[in-house]
Amino acid sequence: MMPHFFTPVQFAILRHVGEAVMPRLNGRPGALEAKAAEFLDFLIGASAADRKEAYHAGLDALTSQAKKQFNKGFAELDSQ
Repeated sequence: MMPHFFTPVQFAILRHVGEAVMPRLNGRPGALEAKAAEFLDFLIGASAADRKEAYHAGLDALTSQAKKQFNKGFAELDSQ
């Protein structure tokens, strides 16, 4: 799925965060299976400008911090 609002990197971060917060558990679907990132792409894309900017800034900050600390983008990090 190609994101409509978020950049591909931001969308990958949303998927990564969703998987960490709500993983698949005991055969029950998690955030990835529920397509939470896809829903957020739709929802935030239709939101007010200040909310859009907050999401862009927050996701970009995660990438920046991960690159400084681990030399990798946030979506490339493992749970360790």
